Amino acid sequence: MESEQRVHSDSIMNEELKSKLEADLKKSGFASEMEAIKVFLGKDWGCRGGYHYFDEDEKKNRETDLVAWRVTTVKRPGDQYLVIACHIVAEVKKTERPWIVFKRDHTHLFDALDAWNNLTHTVNLPCEPFHLSPVLSAHGLLEMLGWKAYGIHESFKKPDTPSRWYPAFVSVCKAAEHELKVQSKSDLKIETWHKFDLIKPILILDGPLIAASLTESGELQLEETDFAPFEFAYKSQAATKDSYRIDVVRLNALGKYVELTDKRMDAIMQIVSPFMGPP
Repeated sequence: MESEQRVHSDSIMNEELKSKLEADLKKSGFASEMEAIKVFLGKDWGCRGGYHYFDEDEKKNRETDLVAWRVTTVKRPGDQYLVIACHIVAEVKKTERPWIVFKRDHTHLFDALDAWNNLTHTVNLPCEPFHLSPVLSAHGLLEMLGWKAYGIHESFKKPDTPSRWYPAFVSVCKAAEHELKVQSKSDLKIETWHKFDLIKPILILDGPLIAASLTESGELQLEETDFAPFEFAYKSQAATKDSYRIDVVRLNALGKYVELTDKRMDAIMQIVSPFMGPP
């Protein structure tokens, strides 16, 4: 009996160890990933951590932090099926030091375009692409904020320390390209199957995010922000685009971002559905 009690006692995690493990998880960023996954699942999205993809440039398997998805399927007359889907691939970064994004206000109508310059995949789309352009942009960060970010400064980083944001951006671009290929291969190429799929790379930041700009008089202006939309110029041998639409989203605002994406996908459904005839 004494031996059994000793084994049972030794197997119980003490409070000191528990506190150390919790602190380590938070510092490492794994707790941030868990929280991000929880947000997606709480919004009725599918989500899983540890998204593996194949890097076509370096010909090796890699991993990004998570993939989330929302798929809406509606059966139409004549055994027609309309599928509107969104897949988000994300890197999650934990930081106590503020990240500063440099913003540029829109100066041209096309600056707010957030439509077919994304990674998209369609199957037998019943309408012309131009029908979706306005509604895609209407629920994007570019139009909501009125500005675009073009760079990130990781505050108080030592000059010889590698940046964290750039490799994270590259990773989600490649992961998004891989997901695009997965969705393209998985679809049934039949006339009764109609699909629109948006593949969105994002970076989720658990920490302070600051937007920097200059006033007309040349003074530096800093303001907190929950979001930062980027047009990330990146080209490789395997890339299908010269630039990618990437959104930086603070972890505490991820729920709002998911709701905004829900509005975007619902609006697409409302536009596409009538082209398939009455229910």
